[in-house]
Amino acid sequence: MGLGADLTLVGKDLIRVLLGPGWEMAGRIFTFFGPGIGIMLLYGTHAWIHLSIGRPDRWLRWGVIEFCATFLLFILGLPWGPAGVAVAWAASFWILTLPALSYAGKPIQLGLVPMIFALWKYALASGVAGCASALIMRRAPLVMAAPGLVGAVTRIGVVSVMFVTLYLGTVILLHRGCSPLYQVARLLQEALPWGRLSQGSAAARPTKDTVATDGQIINLSVSEGD
Repeated sequence: MGLGADLTLVGKDLIRVLLGPGWEMAGRIFTFFGPGIGIMLLYGTHAWIHLSIGRPDRWLRWGVIEFCATFLLFILGLPWGPAGVAVAWAASFWILTLPALSYAGKPIQLGLVPMIFALWKYALASGVAGCASALIMRRAPLVMAAPGLVGAVTRIGVVSVMFVTLYLGTVILLHRGCSPLYQVARLLQEALPWGRLSQGSAAARPTKDTVATDGQIINLSVSEGD
């Protein structure tokens, strides 16, 4: 969720840095895609549920519904050109995510309440941090009006640091602690290759102990993983 909000704020400058001058209109359109990026990643998890419970048939049926809804939203956005289509694309994920998760979880009685409970704080934090960052930058005209590539890079750095600080602060405030940050750190440690290697090395590291038997001291080397 935070990624989508941050890209909404810096998307125009990001396209300017990556593609160069002359792509300002593409950068403007990209900012309309930004709000849909975070929710798009969450929406994709409904497929995991269908496949993990062995119901690809339900996934196929939902795919037809998704196609029809997205197509209708694109038609509605066409009068506003590419920007309207971008807004329709982002809106489609916000509209379809909860129904998709509800439909996917129905065979195993996986309701929406626990999902909403797990997600709403991050959605709120991204919205609060995004709005606050935009308001603050409006009061910094020198940074916002800086020209050229250097100005774009400066805005990306300043806005992103400000947003991440506000986002993490809001997440900590809503959760009344740093537990979500610790959880993410543990997940990254498990997911990244070097994290798994370090865990494996720690598990295989031998430890020494001593046992007294028949008046003799015997050193035992055992692995912590045994």
